[in-house]
Amino acid sequence: MDKTSLDNLPFEIQEMITMSFDQQDFVNCATVSQAWNSTLTLLLWNKVQGSMETAKDFEQYWDWTTKFLESIIGGSLINNGRFIESFRLETVAIFMGDFLNHCPSQFPRLTSVWLDGVHDGDEEQLADFLDRCTAGLKTFSFCPL
Repeated sequence: MDKTSLDNLPFEIQEMITMSFDQQDFVNCATVSQAWNSTLTLLLWNKVQGSMETAKDFEQYWDWTTKFLESIIGGSLINNGRFIESFRLETVAIFMGDFLNHCPSQFPRLTSVWLDGVHDGDEEQLADFLDRCTAGLKTFSFCPL
């Protein structure tokens, strides 16, 4: 009899299972096996969302933003940017030039971008970011600061 495991379920079912995971749940499950690590890395990076709308309160938003900034400086965005399909970020705490220094040269799956708080003077960097979205954007929204 075949055993069912997270890594051999359809992607939609994997998403449903992990929808309520917090960061620690992903970390715990990723240590189960190499197959689970690969599956969970894809699910974790599929939709990157950091905004006040997606947080319970300002403290949770700021905590996420701080950890996200630390992780991209550490190379996580360069290593995992290829998995991102949807990117939603309030950029008030991030300058686009600094952000781009830690981005991959391409986002091959990125089709939806929502940026809020783009600084004056970041237009060239914003254009550079959009050039890296090689999948063809279906949705793009930004609000200047």
